[in-house]
Amino acid sequence: MRIVMKFGGTSVSSDKGIKKCVEIVKKSVLEGNEVIVVISAMAGVTDKILDAISKVTFSNQSLVRDFIEELNDKHKKFARKIIRDKNFMKIFIMR
Repeated sequence: MRIVMKFGGTSVSSDKGIKKCVEIVKKSVLEGNEVIVVISAMAGVTDKILDAISKVTFSNQSLVRDFIEELNDKHKKFARKIIRDKNFMKIFIMR
């Protein structure tokens, strides 16, 4: 059976939460299901994106670069907490 699982921002806002999501997906896959996973932005990210958009309208591009770097760092830091495979992590960080 094909199943779509959607996890909201609160579900993926901590390493404990995302590990729980992984276990839910893993269980369904082991039961023989084809799982499609949809994940919302991490908690607070959507608000930061909207804030950045409003700043771009009235400011300069350095704020945009700073925002992108901050967002990138947040996701990489989070990935380092949950990804155990060092080779996969190297590939992830390079992107």
